[in-house]
Amino acid sequence: MTNRIDKAQIWNMLGFMSVNVSPFFLMLVVSRVFSLETTGAFGIAYTNSLILYSFGSLGIDHYQMTDYGNRYTLSVYLSSRVFLCAIMLLICFSIHPFFNRQQMSLTFLLTVLMCVNAFSGCFGCHLFRDDMLELYGKTLFYRVFSYTVAFSAVSILANSIELAIFVAIVTNLLTTYFVLIEKTAPLYGFGFSKNFNEILNLIKDSFPIIATLLLFTLLANCYRYSVAYYLDDKTLGVFSIIMLFAPVLNTFCSPIYFGQLGKISSQANKVRKDFVKYLGYIMAIIIFIAFIEILGIYFWGVELIGTVYNVDISFAKTELMIITGFSLFHTLGMFFYLVILTLRRQWLILLNCFLTALLAIALSFALTKHFGVRGAVYAYAIAYVASFLGFSMILTHYVCDGRAQR
Repeated sequence: MTNRIDKAQIWNMLGFMSVNVSPFFLMLVVSRVFSLETTGAFGIAYTNSLILYSFGSLGIDHYQMTDYGNRYTLSVYLSSRVFLCAIMLLICFSIHPFFNRQQMSLTFLLTVLMCVNAFSGCFGCHLFRDDMLELYGKTLFYRVFSYTVAFSAVSILANSIELAIFVAIVTNLLTTYFVLIEKTAPLYGFGFSKNFNEILNLIKDSFPIIATLLLFTLLANCYRYSVAYYLDDKTLGVFSIIMLFAPVLNTFCSPIYFGQLGKISSQANKVRKDFVKYLGYIMAIIIFIAFIEILGIYFWGVELIGTVYNVDISFAKTELMIITGFSLFHTLGMFFYLVILTLRRQWLILLNCFLTALLAIALSFALTKHFGVRGAVYAYAIAYVASFLGFSMILTHYVCDGRAQR
């Protein structure tokens, strides 16, 4: 039994790591094969697709992964993904006046790739919710690994970024069917709900989470828009590479706290002291990993990134250290967000994200205008501290008002 649990946790970690590490490899290939201007365009396009993905799937993903009461069937979740992905593509077409031709073409292709991720994620979320972590991790890892390798190979061999993304989309579709659907359809069935009212009810229930994750994505990426607006494309390319390291800590920590959500949810309904102790235990692990990461970036980060991405970032060591250090608040905020989500306090989460996203957007444009790249980094640090403090207040209120003491 222990071996099975250990194996499941390893695959779960590999699955999460593949999703979070894939952008590093995509940007690595783009920065080494193509120009810094193309790297900057790819960074903006990837940001656009992530924002659309947060609207079209992420909110329902998180609701589905924490739907321990089985309120909705898989067919309802599948139909809602198709509906929201159609809206994603419509929005994608509507934003073309705001970006140049290359940025827009890459945005469209990457959005299609995200639509495939949204559809395949529906099956994965059911596996995760039912604690089938080994199958969940395996299918997620193989699917992400396959399209990342396909993108990298075509970029290097054909020297065409558009063709590389197209091949990644096809690879993602094939692995979704053969690796994921064929293995999970016998467990849950495969079909779409024709009950439009149920689909709308799911979207309505998930709306606070959908809006929250849209705001989360804006909070994480608005700094790229301010740099793109005020500075040149080469600076945007360098900044896009530096900002890749903002979610590194969360990449390593998310498998730890995601895998404990079920236990945290059950602890919340028991003794308050045990609930707080368990949260403190996971926070201590996150802080320890952050300490190791900060040391690594301080001593070897600039040289390693410069060598790997083939770009000189020695002038931006201070900015890199600020991003790395304050990513602790980013990660703790994400952990608190998911804990509060299991307690179904979606509207309080939405309020906090709305306020901090407004703060981040205002600060990023104001500070970038006056201080350049460092101003954008300062905005990142301030915004994530504010986000963490907001989530801390919500969670403290939950604990102190006695609802955890049952």
